[in-house]
Amino acid sequence: ETICWWTTMGVPMMFSDPEEPTAQQLEYVKNLFESFEQALWARNWSETSGYPKYIDVDSFVDYYIVQELTKNVDGNLRKSSFITKERGKKFETYHLWDFDLTLGNCGYHHGSVGSGPENFWILSVNSYSKPGENWFNLMMKDPAFVTRIKNRWNELKP
Repeated sequence: ETICWWTTMGVPMMFSDPEEPTAQQLEYVKNLFESFEQALWARNWSETSGYPKYIDVDSFVDYYIVQELTKNVDGNLRKSSFITKERGKKFETYHLWDFDLTLGNCGYHHGSVGSGPENFWILSVNSYSKPGENWFNLMMKDPAFVTRIKNRWNELKP
């Protein structure tokens, strides 16, 4: 993509639609991501002023479960993740793709934090694939997010 940047937390972003956003569109989206990340760091869980104000939480719950279950090394938002933002809506992560490096099919992370089947990958590494904070392990500090993960897992597991 032609328009690329990194969020404050080091998540790589690319604009794909429109392929050439206006300066106003780009600034708007960058500011939304900045506000979202600030709310995460502030541990603000409020539906109206915290991180849920910026994201479709259910889409992030589903995304997390699929990415963690498959140990997708790209699922920690380091690349190959789609986040959509339609006018009047929140950020969504309903588009799942790029699973070639899942289910143990990634030799370059053996022995690293979260690489084994008994560990968490998405919660263990940041978007540089290094130990550190990321969107999901910050959201996991919110009891309501954890409850939504558990409820969704119990719904899907059978």
